[in-house]
Amino acid sequence: MKKTVSLFLLMTLLLSLTACAGNPVVDDLKTYPGVVKQIVVLEIAFKKTFTEVKTALKDSPESALTLIKTTLIPKSQEMVTTSENGTPKIEALVKVHTVLTDAIKKRHSALIAFEAAVESKEVAAIKSATAKLEETIEGFNEKFIEVSKALEKLNLNQ
Repeated sequence: MKKTVSLFLLMTLLLSLTACAGNPVVDDLKTYPGVVKQIVVLEIAFKKTFTEVKTALKDSPESALTLIKTTLIPKSQEMVTTSENGTPKIEALVKVHTVLTDAIKKRHSALIAFEAAVESKEVAAIKSATAKLEETIEGFNEKFIEVSKALEKLNLNQ
């Protein structure tokens, strides 16, 4: 819930930034709020589906694998592409955005390993891959907070 509230506050902040005119920082951010919003939307869908996958693993590993292949991996790849293509020009944001992009890529790699573990049907491998994927999800959350703080700092400096 706390993460959802943080994401909502970030989106509100982004909207307030884009409402200001004549500020070169805001001008550079015209496209970045859309990138962040798209990442937020993809992240929410990713986490929802990951929860469904963990539930499905208990009852039907095949349906879990289908969700991984048809939903999680495409959403994750879309998030990687969106993040890579949406790097802002403002130096204060470039640094945190690069760290966020790296976290997204690490999670994508962990997701691919998770898929392989589920395909193997080895319980120990699935548990290990699940833990690693959950760790990278938390890493993404931490990096997203850094982006939020950088945006807040820019807003305060206007």
